This record gives sequence, C-alpha cells and structure tokens, in this order.
Amino acid sequence: MVADSKCRVAPAFTLVELLVVIAIIALLGILLIPTLTSVKSLANKTTCANNLGRIGQGISLFSAGDPRHQKSLLNPGRWPIQLSRFIGHGGVLICPEKEGSGGSQTADSVPLNDLVSIHVTTTGYDLEFIEGPFTAKLSDEQFQSITWGSAHIALPKYDAGADPTVYWYVLEDITTSSSDMDYEIAARVTENGDGTVTLSLKMVTGAGYNFNLIDKTDDRKILVTKSQMNGSADNEVVVGEGGGGLASYGMNVALQDILKVPDKIMVMDYAWFVARTTHDWSGDKLKSNIPGIPIFARHNGQINVLFTDGSVRLKRPNEVNPANPDIERRLWNE
Repeated sequence: MVADSKCRVAPAFTLVELLVVIAIIALLGILLIPTLTSVKSLANKTTCANNLGRIGQGISLFSAGDPRHQKSLLNPGRWPIQLSRFIGHGGVLICPEKEGSGGSQTADSVPLNDLVSIHVTTTGYDLEFIEGPFTAKLSDEQFQSITWGSAHIALPKYDAGADPTVYWYVLEDITTSSSDMDYEIAARVTENGDGTVTLSLKMVTGAGYNFNLIDKTDDRKILVTKSQMNGSADNEVVVGEGGGGLASYGMNVALQDILKVPDKIMVMDYAWFVARTTHDWSGDKLKSNIPGIPIFARHNGQINVLFTDGSVRLKRPNEVNPANPDIERRLWNE
C-alpha cells in the first residue's frame, strides 16, 4: 500500500457553533443562579439554626454546672462570655447571613468608655470613663463622704462598697494640667445586670466650662447637656445596650425568669446580644429598607428562634414581635 501523502485536517468548530455553545453555557448559568442562591440560603439557615441549638446546649450545661442552681447567674448582658467554655467564640455566635460578619469576631461586653464620654466643649477634650490621672472611681459610700467645693481634692482609691454595682466616676475638666484637680463632674453608674448601665450626671463644683455627654457610637450624638447635669432623675441615660455587632444573636433579657417555663423565647437572630421587649423593631436602629421586616430577619425575612424546650423554629417577625402585648406575654415574659 502507498501511504497517503496528504495530511488529514482535523474537523474544527465554526465561529457560529462556538457562539451557540457559549450562549447555551451562559443560559444554563443564568438558570442555575437562583437554585445555587437558594441552596446557599438554605445552608446558611441550617447553620444558623445549629448555632442556636449549640447555644441552647450551652445554656443547659451552664445552668446544670452551677452548684447553687441560681438561675439569675446567667447574665443576658454577659452571656457570650459566660457560655464561651461550652460553645467557644466566633463562628457559633455569628449567623452566616449576617452581612460583613466575616466569622472572626468574638463576643464581649462593650466597655462604658467605648460607648460614651463627656466632651468639654470649651477645650475640645473628651473626659473618659476610665480610671486615670484626671478621672477617679469611687464607691457610692466613698462619694457620699467627700466634701466638695475646694480645689486639689485628694480622692481615695476605689474600694468596692456595699453594692458594687453602683459606683461613681468623678472627672476633672482640665486634662492638660495636674495642678487643678478639683473634679467638676460626677457620673453615678448603676449596672443593671443585663449588659446596660444607667448614668446619672451632675456638677460637683461650679466650673465655668461647658460639657456634653456624647454617644461615641452614634456620630457623637449629645445625650445630656451641662444644664441637665444636676443629679436628678430627668438626666438619667441608659447606655451599653447590646453588643455592637459582636454577636449575631440576642438573649431575652427576661431569661432568668422564663428559663424553666415552656415555649418561651430564649435566644434569637437579633441585632444586639440583649433582646428587650421595649425595643421598637420599626425604629431607625432596627428597621430595614423593607417595611415590617427588621434588619435581623436575615433568612428571607424570617428569624431563627431558640425556645426554652431547646427547639429552634423559623418565625416571621410578626409572630414573635413583642410590640404585640399578647405575644409579649405569651412568648417573652414569665
């Protein structure tokens, strides 16, 4: 046989055929995107439910491990730290649907000094709620024993009083000099046991400076002005609400009362780690751009809720919103 001297040319796709194949692949991709998105959403919803289930187990272990069996020992404002040895940090506390969560966050109570400070408007300085050269901490008993009005007051070192949850910060307005230590402002701090504190401010000497209590987390919003710093009830300010994005879930502030009561809300998808019935879900801090859907309804407008029986159920916001008195009584309170 004589070999064929002509080279065989392999068949090739035409440009039209290639374009048709690309179009088919693109069409299949477009058709699959909703399915893939739905699968991811379902996986995130399941992961979130598993997180809440583990938190529920942590609550049970914490309660069972306390030899005194005092249900009040689980503090809604500190629960991520108290349960950390049972549930760990980071991932379990973060819903995968939480925008920008990253999964690297850890939970802790927000220090008072990170939330508010007293701004001296005439000098531009902020007075911080932390012990230092120009701020002293006193127990309630120590504060009441001080004679105010004279310059260069020597304040004692903090010694916890009869009630360590009530204490004072006294602040000096001039933060550039140690020669003028007469301490113009006093802030009474009451720890509420739910991750919040109540501040009541007053002037203790007749300083000629202007002061404002500012919210450091809300564009330095003014909470109390100098004219209100008189120690009366009308200047009380509650600060420290929630966890500042450090956890994706909120514990019912009434947990200590409902822990053994069936079918009550323990923990849920939430914006802060303290969930209160007094919160307005339609308010600016909790509402989303979808009417009737709060920002923490992350699962297609629904909320994962951990109940006192250990079950996790997906609920619509209107099914668990405490703004409805019947729901508040039935699901939130004892």
